[in-house]
Amino acid sequence: MSVEQNRHAEVAKTIARVRAICGSGDMSRDKLGQIEEVLLELAARQDLFPDSEFGIPTDEKIRLYRLAEDPDGGFALYLHAANVPAEVAPHNHATWAAIAGIGGEETNFLYERTNGDAPVLTGQRPIRKGESISLMPDDVHSIRAGGTEPLKNLHLYGLAMEKLHDREFWDAKRAVWTRVPPTSGIIERRSA
Repeated sequence: MSVEQNRHAEVAKTIARVRAICGSGDMSRDKLGQIEEVLLELAARQDLFPDSEFGIPTDEKIRLYRLAEDPDGGFALYLHAANVPAEVAPHNHATWAAIAGIGGEETNFLYERTNGDAPVLTGQRPIRKGESISLMPDDVHSIRAGGTEPLKNLHLYGLAMEKLHDREFWDAKRAVWTRVPPTSGIIERRSA
């Protein structure tokens, strides 16, 4: 079996396990914790995500590769690659999210948001190989990729990034939350 075939099989198994965890009820932090564990198992398989297919040129900051997505946009799995240093302002996801480290180093800064005011820092969590984090739709975090090697991690969302019309980012210069258009330019790596 080729690396690509093996990757597609492992991604399909991962999504099936996540579907089973989600069941028919609402998303909860407990379910997200279980999803993190499943995603960490896939992230540990670094052999499935070689730089030859999932690298990032030195003149780019961030690349997103789509590994899986349901026809309705659900259960969207991406490989996120970034050169360092890279930062993303405080934002929500407008859907649940789980992130698992493959390589490199990313710090997630966690915030509380009240009454539309500036986000208040409540903690931080590093994401490296073997570490993960999950977020509910209204949770707010920012990201800083550091260290010496490019960042590579898995992002699993309840809804595809192109369908997220309610994401908000904190614009510190203007001191306001702004809606941003859905992400585009995602590189396709799903099985045919």
